[in-house]
Amino acid sequence: MARNRNTANKGLPPNLYLRNGYYSYRDPRTRKEYGLGRNRTLAITETIQVNIEIFGQGQPLINKINSESIITVEQWCEKYDHIIQQRKLSPVTLTNKRQLIRSIPDSMRKQPITNISVKDIADLISQYVEKGAAPMAKILRSELRDFFREAMADGLITTNPVEGTRNPRQRVSRSRLSSDDFKAILTAAKRTKPLWFVLIMKAALVTGQRQGDLCRMHRDNIDNDRLYIEQRKTGTKLSIPLDLDICGIKLRDITDACGDGYLFSTSGGKVPSEQMVRKYFLSARESTGLEWEGSPPSFHEIRSLSARMHTKERSTEFAKQLLGHKSVAMTAVYQDVRGGRTDIVL
Repeated sequence: MARNRNTANKGLPPNLYLRNGYYSYRDPRTRKEYGLGRNRTLAITETIQVNIEIFGQGQPLINKINSESIITVEQWCEKYDHIIQQRKLSPVTLTNKRQLIRSIPDSMRKQPITNISVKDIADLISQYVEKGAAPMAKILRSELRDFFREAMADGLITTNPVEGTRNPRQRVSRSRLSSDDFKAILTAAKRTKPLWFVLIMKAALVTGQRQGDLCRMHRDNIDNDRLYIEQRKTGTKLSIPLDLDICGIKLRDITDACGDGYLFSTSGGKVPSEQMVRKYFLSARESTGLEWEGSPPSFHEIRSLSARMHTKERSTEFAKQLLGHKSVAMTAVYQDVRGGRTDIVL
C-alpha cells in the first residue's frame, strides 16, 4: 500500500513533490528525481504528460481527439467519390471527374483537409498554366472548387480554398472554321478520302454532334424518319428529323448513302476511331492550302460552325437544343420531351 502523502504534496498528481517551494518529479521506474522549478501550474502539467507516457500505454487524450476528427485529403477523396456517384452522371463525366481528383499530388493528399490553403491550390493550378495547359488548369480549378464545396457541406472546413484563387486566363488560339473553309476541306476530302469520311463531315455539320457520337451512329438508331442519339458525354437523348438540312446538305441524303450497320464504317466494316477522323480531317485541311492566323481549326470546330449556322437560319434555342446544351428558355422548339428525350422539331 502506498504511503500517505504529506500536507505539502496533497492535491498534486502522482510522482510530483514540493520541497522548500521547489517542485520535482520522481521517475517511479528509477526513483531518480528531476527539478521542475517553482511554477506550480507548469510542474503539474509536465508531470501529467510524463505520467501519461509512462502509465497510459498510449497517446495523450488531445492526440486521440485530433486523430479521430482530422480528415486527410486522401480520406475525403474516397468520400467525394461516393458523393459524385450519387449524382447520376454519365460514365464519361464520372470518369473525367475521377481522373481530375487523381491528379491531386501525394504531398497534398497526406495533409489534413483543414490545412489546405489558397496558396496550395494556387500553386497547383500554376503548374498547369506554366506548362501551357491553361484549359486543363481551368477544368481542374472547377473540379477542385466542387471537391472542397462538398467538404464544406460536410462540415469539415469553413472556407473553400479554391474561391480565393484566380481563374486561369485561357487565350483562344484555335481559329474558327467558316462555311467557306468547310466547303474547301469537304471538296478536298471528296478527292482524297473514303466516302465514309465525306459523309461523317456532312453529318457533323448538319447534326452538330461530337466525333464520338458520330462514329457510333447505327442504322438501328433510325426509326420513323428520325435519327435517335444518346450523347456519350452528357447522356442527353435526342431525336433528329431526317429532313434537317443546312448549307444545302440534308441528313436524309447522308443516311441514304450509308450502308447497313454503323452509318460510317471503314472498308473492313469497322467503326472508325476518333483519332482516324481527326487524322483524315488534318490531311484534307492541309491539302487545301488554306492558312489561318492562329492554330488551324480541328474537326471539332465543325460542331461550332453547325451551331452558328443553325442559329442564323433558325434560332439560338434551336442550336442549343440540337447540340444538347441545357437552356432555361422553353420555346416552340421544345415542343415534345418524352422519357427524358428531346425531339428536335423543325
